[in-house]
Amino acid sequence: MKDLLFYKRINVDYQIFEAIDRYGGRLKKNETLAGFPIDIGAEWIHNVPGILNKLKGKKGDVTDEVPIPYHLESAYSWDGKKYEKIPNKELDQRFDFFPEYKFKH
Repeated sequence: MKDLLFYKRINVDYQIFEAIDRYGGRLKKNETLAGFPIDIGAEWIHNVPGILNKLKGKKGDVTDEVPIPYHLESAYSWDGKKYEKIPNKELDQRFDFFPEYKFKH
């Protein structure tokens, strides 16, 4: 939020798009899993692990971090009326087309 105030102060136009009513996407703090807050979400990189180097200002596609392919074992969808399991075949196709990775450390 501090950055947003800075941009407003120097008259930079910006627009933020989010799917829900808070900023940060998967980045959030969970205070229900333990007796202390746990930051979650930042361990994900979609599709290309080497993009992390670009975010860090490093060259090349090989990261210092160890990427771990993350393949959903199960998932469900909700269309507003019906809650149903997504078939494993569809999950496999999604992973083949757009794999996701987490980082070991």
